[in-house]
Amino acid sequence: MMAMSVQKNRVRPVCNRTVNFPPLRVRGNRYDTCVIDYLWYQTSTTGEWLLDDYCRPQPDPERWPSSRNGTGFRAVAAKVHAMGLKFGIHIMRGTSTFAASQNCLIKGAQPEARIRDVAAAPCSWSTYSLSVNVSKSAGVQFYRSILEQYVPLRHYLCCCYTRPCFS
Repeated sequence: MMAMSVQKNRVRPVCNRTVNFPPLRVRGNRYDTCVIDYLWYQTSTTGEWLLDDYCRPQPDPERWPSSRNGTGFRAVAAKVHAMGLKFGIHIMRGTSTFAASQNCLIKGAQPEARIRDVAAAPCSWSTYSLSVNVSKSAGVQFYRSILEQYVPLRHYLCCCYTRPCFS
């Protein structure tokens, strides 16, 4: 599911088609994962990224009403999982120019560090995506804090890795 127009009310119909549409089955195999593309954290009103106090992406509650009150994608993930599918969210590697402009503290970083302390050069494939310097302990901690926020979804999420954007 791609594009900024992705929102909660479109997930279930697309996942249903994935499960039930015969041409998607190839020699007995079928798609088994429903992934929300990376713009899930972009606000529908301003286009800015919705970030928590630690510059970590959060679902836009206007597009994802069940995410209100800090529940994130739990409700959506549970419904997708109940359909027999794995659930995934696309997370851009590194951080963003928007996050760097907010310059939040990095959760759990010792000594205290801010996102600008680890934000590095823009990635070659996206000028608004900044690499994170993982040679600094705060850079590693930034990634740990992102993973930490998804622990409640661990039974539902699938992980797919592509070429990282580290400095």
